[in-house]
Amino acid sequence: MTRAELLELSDERDGWLRRVLAAERDGYERGHRDGWCEGYAAAETAMAARWAAFARPAARQLVRGIGLQRRRWQVRGQPRTRESFAEPHPDDFPGTDGAA
Repeated sequence: MTRAELLELSDERDGWLRRVLAAERDGYERGHRDGWCEGYAAAETAMAARWAAFARPAARQLVRGIGLQRRRWQVRGQPRTRESFAEPHPDDFPGTDGAA
């Protein structure tokens, strides 16, 4: 084999190696990107399911809690606010001197 043939063969193999390495790099990057997207979608689905499992009962508890707060400030069925809670109720005992 002559020197020129050897250099030509070497250049051909260098080009082949560059193409193989470029294809391998592209395949790795594509696989990494696809795997990341698939994992992210799976995690997002799992988080949404966990959030829904938490949020629905919490929302019900919040609504129930608002109702409990309303009932908390009632005086014998009369709705009151925190500010009006201490005011006398019409059915309260007026006392012996008439002042409640």
